[in-house]
Amino acid sequence: MDSVLLLQFQRVEAALSTLIESIASYNPSPQAALDLVAADDELSHGLDQLARHQANHSRILALRAQDQALESQLKSGIATLAQLRHELYDTPATTFSQNSRPVPFDELLQFAKNISKFTVPPTYRERIPKGESETVKDSEKANENAGSGPVSSNGLGTPANTIAPPAIDAPTTEEGKETAAQADEAAPKDASQKDQEWLEQLRANKLVWYPWPDDHKIRGGNLMAIQHLLDQGKRPEDINIFDEAEEEKKRADEEEKRKEDALTALEPRMPTENAVPTSAGPRPPQQPREAFNAFDDFDD
Repeated sequence: MDSVLLLQFQRVEAALSTLIESIASYNPSPQAALDLVAADDELSHGLDQLARHQANHSRILALRAQDQALESQLKSGIATLAQLRHELYDTPATTFSQNSRPVPFDELLQFAKNISKFTVPPTYRERIPKGESETVKDSEKANENAGSGPVSSNGLGTPANTIAPPAIDAPTTEEGKETAAQADEAAPKDASQKDQEWLEQLRANKLVWYPWPDDHKIRGGNLMAIQHLLDQGKRPEDINIFDEAEEEKKRADEEEKRKEDALTALEPRMPTENAVPTSAGPRPPQQPREAFNAFDDFDD
């Protein structure tokens, strides 16, 4: 490309010098002027070709860099796949026993639904979006304006006395106080602002919350029933827990009824021989009441 441009520059220079010599000799040559114009057009065409050449060269360099990046990415991907393949081959296969029991997905979802109340504290509330919060504020202002209207003379506008909800029982024992203090001290310092809000509400209401059920609910669950069967030497796979619970409840009811019958049989009965029979006969006529006549002598 350099040689082409050099020839074009030399042609322009030669045509220009010829034109200058003809003008200096007071014999201007029109052909020399036409040669200069043609040389200039050819030089412009060569400069445009040089610009396209430079753009193509930069494009080639960018494509080479992209090719190298893609090649390195391909090599790293293949190396990762090879390493993953070795790890998969080295991973021991899981062998399921013949006595394994599959868990249906609907039971798993029901279990997750039952434990969802233990995943968030009772004071947890979702944040209200900005648009909804403004709507709630407008409705509250409207209710306040409606409640602050003129009160009628017959007392219909007077608000009724509402019964306040019962206060939450705060832990009064020393153990409850120590537990609450430990919960306050164990509060995470790197918690988010949303978590800090419901943690402060828990402290304000003196509540202690753990993300799991308490011991009473755990002991009354199916796992404890299975453990009870294992302690008795029974196999839970061969026994229906619900039927066993129903039979246990029936036996307890029958035992309680038997005790009540025994207590009823031991109670002393009242004798019926001395009982006076009551009849539905006519009542005896009432005797006339005597009037007070002590002062009748003074009337005479």
